[in-house]
Amino acid sequence: MNYIEINKIKNKINTLFLENALAANATEPFSLERSSLINLKEIKKKGYIFIKEGTVTKILSRPDGNIQFNLFYSFNDILGLIEPVDIPSFHFEYRAMTDITGFWIFLDWANQYIGENSELMIINLQREIFWKDLINKLLSLGATEKVYYLLIIISEYRFINEIATGRGIPKFVTHDVLSKVCGISREQVSRIISRLKKQGVVKGDKNGGLIIVNSLYLANSLDIDFNSVD
Repeated sequence: MNYIEINKIKNKINTLFLENALAANATEPFSLERSSLINLKEIKKKGYIFIKEGTVTKILSRPDGNIQFNLFYSFNDILGLIEPVDIPSFHFEYRAMTDITGFWIFLDWANQYIGENSELMIINLQREIFWKDLINKLLSLGATEKVYYLLIIISEYRFINEIATGRGIPKFVTHDVLSKVCGISREQVSRIISRLKKQGVVKGDKNGGLIIVNSLYLANSLDIDFNSVD
Protein backbone atom coordinates (compact mmCIF):
# COMPACT_ATOMS: atom_id res chain seq x y z
CA MET A 1 0.00 0.00 0.00
CA ASN A 2 1.41 3.41 -0.92
CA TYR A 3 1.04 6.61 1.05
CA ILE A 4 -1.77 8.03 -1.08
CA GLU A 5 -3.90 4.97 -0.30
CA ILE A 6 -2.94 5.07 3.40
CA ASN A 7 -3.93 8.75 3.49
CA LYS A 8 -7.34 8.17 1.87
CA ILE A 9 -8.17 5.38 4.31
CA LYS A 10 -6.83 7.38 7.26
CA ASN A 11 -8.98 10.40 6.43
CA LYS A 12 -12.10 8.24 6.11
CA ILE A 13 -11.50 6.37 9.39
CA ASN A 14 -10.46 9.48 11.34
CA THR A 15 -13.47 11.47 10.06
CA LEU A 16 -15.80 8.71 11.22
CA PHE A 17 -14.08 8.82 14.63
CA LEU A 18 -14.81 12.55 14.92
CA GLU A 19 -18.39 12.19 13.69
CA ASN A 20 -19.10 9.54 16.32
CA ALA A 21 -17.46 11.62 19.03
CA LEU A 22 -19.58 14.65 18.09
CA ALA A 23 -22.73 12.51 18.12
CA ALA A 24 -21.80 11.20 21.59
CA ASN A 25 -21.15 14.72 22.96
CA ALA A 26 -17.61 13.59 23.72
CA THR A 27 -15.88 16.64 22.23
CA GLU A 28 -14.98 20.20 23.03
CA PRO A 29 -13.67 22.86 20.60
CA PHE A 30 -9.91 23.31 20.76
CA SER A 31 -7.61 26.10 19.55
CA LEU A 32 -3.94 26.93 19.92
CA GLU A 33 -1.87 29.90 18.80
CA ARG A 34 1.03 29.58 16.41
CA SER A 35 4.44 28.76 18.00
CA SER A 36 2.82 27.42 21.19
CA LEU A 37 4.49 24.45 22.84
CA ILE A 38 2.27 21.41 23.38
CA ASN A 39 2.66 19.22 26.45
CA LEU A 40 1.62 15.83 25.15
CA LYS A 41 1.56 14.23 28.62
CA GLU A 42 -0.87 16.87 29.88
CA ILE A 43 -3.01 16.53 26.74
CA LYS A 44 -3.38 12.80 27.20
CA LYS A 45 -4.77 13.26 30.70
CA LYS A 46 -7.82 14.87 29.07
CA GLY A 47 -8.04 13.12 25.71
CA TYR A 48 -6.86 13.48 22.14
CA ILE A 49 -6.68 16.50 19.84
CA PHE A 50 -8.38 16.10 16.47
CA ILE A 51 -6.82 18.68 14.12
CA LYS A 52 -9.12 20.33 11.58
CA GLU A 53 -6.90 23.26 10.60
CA GLY A 54 -3.23 23.98 11.17
CA THR A 55 0.01 22.05 11.51
CA VAL A 56 1.86 20.65 14.52
CA THR A 57 5.50 19.58 14.25
CA LYS A 58 7.24 16.94 16.35
CA ILE A 59 10.90 17.81 16.90
CA LEU A 60 13.50 15.36 18.20
CA SER A 61 16.19 16.93 20.38
CA ARG A 62 19.33 14.82 20.63
CA PRO A 63 21.80 14.74 23.54
CA ASP A 64 24.42 16.57 21.43
CA GLY A 65 22.02 19.50 21.04
CA ASN A 66 21.07 18.78 17.43
CA ILE A 67 17.40 19.22 16.61
CA GLN A 68 15.86 16.93 14.03
CA PHE A 69 12.41 17.21 12.51
CA ASN A 70 10.62 13.95 13.27
CA LEU A 71 7.04 14.20 12.06
CA PHE A 72 4.17 16.60 11.57
CA TYR A 73 0.42 16.46 12.04
CA SER A 74 -2.22 18.39 10.16
CA PHE A 75 -5.75 18.07 8.72
CA ASN A 76 -7.62 15.00 10.05
CA ASP A 77 -4.69 13.87 12.19
CA ILE A 78 -5.10 12.91 15.85
CA LEU A 79 -2.50 14.23 18.24
CA GLY A 80 -1.65 11.97 21.17
CA LEU A 81 -3.14 8.81 19.68
CA ILE A 82 0.20 7.14 18.90
CA GLU A 83 2.83 7.12 21.64
CA PRO A 84 6.24 8.45 20.54
CA VAL A 85 9.07 5.96 20.44
CA ASP A 86 10.72 7.63 23.40
CA ILE A 87 14.43 6.82 23.47
CA PRO A 88 16.15 7.55 26.83
CA SER A 89 18.09 10.86 26.79
CA PHE A 90 16.18 12.01 23.69
CA HIS A 91 13.40 14.58 23.97
CA PHE A 92 10.36 15.07 21.73
CA GLU A 93 8.89 18.56 21.49
CA TYR A 94 5.53 19.36 19.93
CA ARG A 95 4.95 22.88 18.62
CA ALA A 96 2.19 24.58 16.65
CA MET A 97 3.59 25.84 13.33
CA THR A 98 0.32 27.69 12.65
CA ASP A 99 -2.82 28.57 14.56
CA ILE A 100 -4.55 25.27 15.33
CA THR A 101 -8.28 24.59 15.49
CA GLY A 102 -10.04 21.32 16.12
CA PHE A 103 -11.63 19.30 18.91
CA TRP A 104 -10.72 17.64 22.15
CA ILE A 105 -12.01 14.09 22.07
CA PHE A 106 -12.48 12.96 25.65
CA LEU A 107 -10.33 10.14 26.90
CA ASP A 108 -12.87 7.70 28.36
CA TRP A 109 -15.12 7.74 25.30
CA ALA A 110 -12.16 7.66 22.88
CA ASN A 111 -10.48 4.71 24.55
CA GLN A 112 -13.69 2.69 24.47
CA TYR A 113 -14.16 3.56 20.79
CA ILE A 114 -10.56 2.60 19.96
CA GLY A 115 -10.99 -0.71 21.77
CA GLU A 116 -13.97 -1.52 19.57
CA ASN A 117 -12.48 -0.14 16.34
CA SER A 118 -8.86 -1.25 16.10
CA GLU A 119 -8.55 0.03 12.52
CA LEU A 120 -8.32 3.58 13.93
CA MET A 121 -5.07 2.76 15.70
CA ILE A 122 -3.74 0.61 12.83
CA ILE A 123 -4.14 3.17 10.05
CA ASN A 124 -2.68 6.01 12.14
CA LEU A 125 0.27 3.83 13.08
CA GLN A 126 0.84 3.05 9.40
CA ARG A 127 0.82 6.75 8.64
CA GLU A 128 3.33 7.44 11.43
CA ILE A 129 5.67 4.66 10.32
CA PHE A 130 5.59 5.91 6.73
CA TRP A 131 6.75 9.37 7.76
CA LYS A 132 9.39 8.02 10.14
CA ASP A 133 10.85 6.03 7.25
CA LEU A 134 11.01 9.19 5.14
CA ILE A 135 12.70 11.20 7.89
CA ASN A 136 15.23 8.44 8.51
CA LYS A 137 16.31 8.82 4.89
CA LEU A 138 16.79 12.55 5.46
CA LEU A 139 19.55 11.83 7.97
CA SER A 140 21.69 10.09 5.34
CA LEU A 141 21.67 12.95 2.82
CA GLY A 142 24.05 15.83 2.16
CA ALA A 143 23.07 19.47 2.77
CA THR A 144 21.63 20.20 -0.69
CA GLU A 145 19.78 16.88 -0.87
CA LYS A 146 18.29 17.44 2.61
CA VAL A 147 16.70 20.71 1.49
CA TYR A 148 15.41 19.11 -1.71
CA TYR A 149 14.00 16.21 0.29
CA LEU A 150 12.23 18.39 2.82
CA LEU A 151 10.71 20.58 0.11
CA ILE A 152 9.31 17.45 -1.52
CA ILE A 153 7.84 15.76 1.54
CA ILE A 154 6.22 18.92 2.95
CA SER A 155 4.81 19.86 -0.44
CA GLU A 156 3.55 16.34 -1.19
CA TYR A 157 2.00 15.99 2.27
CA ARG A 158 0.07 19.23 1.88
CA PHE A 159 -1.05 18.34 -1.66
CA ILE A 160 -2.08 14.75 -0.85
CA ASN A 161 -4.01 15.90 2.23
CA GLU A 162 -5.71 18.64 0.17
CA ILE A 163 -4.30 21.33 2.45
CA ALA A 164 -3.01 23.01 -0.71
CA THR A 165 -4.25 22.91 -4.31
CA GLY A 166 -0.73 22.90 -5.74
CA ARG A 167 2.76 21.87 -4.75
CA GLY A 168 4.50 24.42 -2.62
CA ILE A 169 5.83 25.48 0.76
CA PRO A 170 3.91 27.92 3.01
CA LYS A 171 5.62 31.01 4.39
CA PHE A 172 5.74 29.65 7.95
CA VAL A 173 8.29 27.06 6.76
CA THR A 174 11.04 29.68 6.79
CA HIS A 175 14.72 29.29 5.94
CA ASP A 176 15.35 29.17 9.67
CA VAL A 177 12.88 26.28 10.07
CA LEU A 178 14.45 24.40 7.16
CA SER A 179 17.95 24.90 8.57
CA LYS A 180 16.99 23.51 11.98
CA VAL A 181 15.18 20.56 10.45
CA CYS A 182 18.09 19.72 8.14
CA GLY A 183 20.81 20.42 10.70
CA ILE A 184 22.60 22.93 8.45
CA SER A 185 23.09 26.70 8.59
CA ARG A 186 20.45 29.20 7.54
CA GLU A 187 22.94 30.65 5.05
CA GLN A 188 23.30 27.24 3.36
CA VAL A 189 19.52 26.97 3.03
CA SER A 190 19.29 30.47 1.56
CA ARG A 191 21.98 29.67 -1.03
CA ILE A 192 20.26 26.41 -2.04
CA ILE A 193 16.83 28.07 -2.38
CA SER A 194 18.35 30.98 -4.32
CA ARG A 195 19.99 28.54 -6.73
CA LEU A 196 16.69 26.68 -7.22
CA LYS A 197 14.98 30.00 -8.02
CA LYS A 198 17.62 30.87 -10.62
CA GLN A 199 17.17 27.42 -12.19
CA GLY A 200 13.39 27.93 -12.33
CA VAL A 201 12.70 24.96 -10.05
CA VAL A 202 10.90 27.10 -7.44
CA LYS A 203 9.53 30.63 -7.31
CA GLY A 204 8.11 32.90 -4.64
CA ASP A 205 4.37 33.41 -4.28
CA LYS A 206 2.42 36.52 -3.29
CA ASN A 207 1.92 35.20 0.26
CA GLY A 208 5.62 34.84 1.01
CA GLY A 209 5.82 31.09 0.40
CA LEU A 210 7.35 29.00 -2.37
CA ILE A 211 5.74 27.42 -5.41
CA ILE A 212 7.49 24.30 -6.69
CA VAL A 213 7.48 24.73 -10.46
CA ASN A 214 9.48 21.60 -11.29
CA SER A 215 8.87 18.94 -8.64
CA LEU A 216 10.20 16.31 -11.05
CA TYR A 217 13.66 17.91 -10.85
CA LEU A 218 13.70 17.50 -7.07
CA ALA A 219 12.24 14.00 -7.16
CA ASN A 220 14.67 12.81 -9.84
CA SER A 221 17.58 14.19 -7.82
CA LEU A 222 16.57 11.89 -4.97
CA ASP A 223 14.81 9.04 -6.79
CA ILE A 224 11.51 9.49 -4.88
CA ASP A 225 8.09 8.27 -5.97
CA PHE A 226 5.24 8.77 -3.49
CA ASN A 227 2.98 6.49 -5.53
CA SER A 228 5.14 3.40 -5.11
CA VAL A 229 6.24 3.52 -1.46
CA ASP A 230 5.05 0.43 0.40
